[in-house]
Amino acid sequence: MKSCCQTPAITTTTSTTKARRLAGWLIPGGLLVLMPKCPMCVAGYVALFTGLGISLPVATWLRYGLIACCVSLLLLRFLPRGLRAERPQE
Repeated sequence: MKSCCQTPAITTTTSTTKARRLAGWLIPGGLLVLMPKCPMCVAGYVALFTGLGISLPVATWLRYGLIACCVSLLLLRFLPRGLRAERPQE
């Protein structure tokens, strides 16, 4: 008999789980690859998509913030896998 800790609270299909795992890698990775390399381009994209103009210092901080978010999300996806690999099998 299984205890409450051994059964999943919410059961999802394997295709949904695979899609969520794939999106967890592709979304931050894709944003990091497509990130504009200069703050002027960030300001231009913000103006293009929202209609709002931002200053160059704000665009610089926005770019650094987006890079930090993407890298931290990728690390959060990678660290559990790396820690699991280092743990000795019992």
